[in-house]
Amino acid sequence: MNLPSLKSAFFQNRINQLAPKFRNIEYQVPIKKIGILIDEKHLESLYVLNNLKSELDISEANFSVLLFKATNREFSDFSGVMFGKKDLSFNGTCKNPELVKFVDEPKDILITFAEENNVYVNLLTSKCNAGIKLGRHAKCNNLNVVLETGEDAQLFVSEVKKIVNKLK
Repeated sequence: MNLPSLKSAFFQNRINQLAPKFRNIEYQVPIKKIGILIDEKHLESLYVLNNLKSELDISEANFSVLLFKATNREFSDFSGVMFGKKDLSFNGTCKNPELVKFVDEPKDILITFAEENNVYVNLLTSKCNAGIKLGRHAKCNNLNVVLETGEDAQLFVSEVKKIVNKLK
């Protein structure tokens, strides 16, 4: 087993340890604070996901985005926080201060829109301080709500709005 595979296995173990701990985090109604965790493969879906800001009347200060970069590609149009494999230590601790802030800052909803088996994104989803964690993959044991919408960001946003409206 090589070092990256060992790190991924350790992260998966850490995700499984954290999963039961997040279930009692509170959120407020109406929803006022949203975080989005997205990977570079789905970055083009961010335009659609950003519509939640206006459609749910979320202020700019209460809407944050975290992008996982698996490559060295530059994203000059992206204005949120970016992180990569180097920003997480071998034991899953965040080494980047902006990453620590995103994880620790309370959110009413965290939306994860990324590949199913991305242990880096899944670890951050597990660590995030969010009342409700939404995503697209049933295999992720760190989500409160799974919206099986495939790659369709528009349908995903529509389903998120339905959930938020039910909470009112």
